Amino acid sequence: MSDLNPRRDIDIRRAVDMVVVKIPIDPPQGYEDEWKARFEGNMRAHRTQGSHDLKETILSKTRVVEEIQKSGTALLGAKSTQRWVQVPVPVSWSPGEVTEVLDLVQESIDKTDAATGTPTAAETDAVIREWWSRQHP
Repeated sequence: MSDLNPRRDIDIRRAVDMVVVKIPIDPPQGYEDEWKARFEGNMRAHRTQGSHDLKETILSKTRVVEEIQKSGTALLGAKSTQRWVQVPVPVSWSPGEVTEVLDLVQESIDKTDAATGTPTAAETDAVIREWWSRQHP
């Protein structure tokens, strides 16, 4: 199960020769640093298998970014950290090349999720609901 955050949309920023896509993620709480380190390791593994220099360069610039967002007043405002995988994509690439790199990023996200070994919210939710159903037959 992927730690992509389906409640948030991707963020796409355009420049003259590059488009930067930010893919929202939700690493398991308390494991954010471990998740980031494993993701970066998975991306390095993809770079060593790269088919051409430009793809390798793009994969080396793909990274996890964090944004702290405040809401409410300064005294009572809650802070939330949003995490993204940021991928720079050259506008000169073909649709196939863009898809290939985004698929590699998704594969790295999936491998990272599997290696982290922590239950996802959906899995924990299912366990809780199953327990609850046994309490009230």
